[in-house]
Amino acid sequence: MTTYFRIVALSVAIIVGLAASPGRAAQGLTPEDHTKIKAEVNAAMQNYVDAFNRSDGNFIGHSSFTNPAAVIGPNGVVTRTPEQMAQQYNNTTQQLAKTGWVKSVGGRYSICVINATTALFDGRFDRVRKDGSVMTETATTYLFNKGKDGWRIAALWGHDINKAVTCSE
Repeated sequence: MTTYFRIVALSVAIIVGLAASPGRAAQGLTPEDHTKIKAEVNAAMQNYVDAFNRSDGNFIGHSSFTNPAAVIGPNGVVTRTPEQMAQQYNNTTQQLAKTGWVKSVGGRYSICVINATTALFDGRFDRVRKDGSVMTETATTYLFNKGKDGWRIAALWGHDINKAVTCSE
């Protein structure tokens, strides 16, 4: 299957999943459901950040992301397998370590519950040196999906730190 068709298939799957989830619309969720989903997505995100800080690309690739997952950026939409995600994150943390990075710390964030199985996590992160100084500030939005293996990242995209996804609930 060509990359183009994988992208189309993933996009259609996401749209169908968002639009055609009978009985799972966000408006049918109670405030308690929203609170529970936000806590679960936040926990999944914390596991991802902890693995990133351990430079554990294998955990990230196989336990934090769906298969496939989409990375949206300047080169368009790129789908990746768990093995490709693991390699990408191992490479990223190795390169960051060469520049003095020791950890990433989350700051402002918001979680938008779309429905019982879909949520957006929008967050700001500081990449921190050993001495505690901030190397860079980053911002990323993550599309989470809850499947048989729990909450996983289905897609992510970086953006300007002054932009934020907003949500009305």
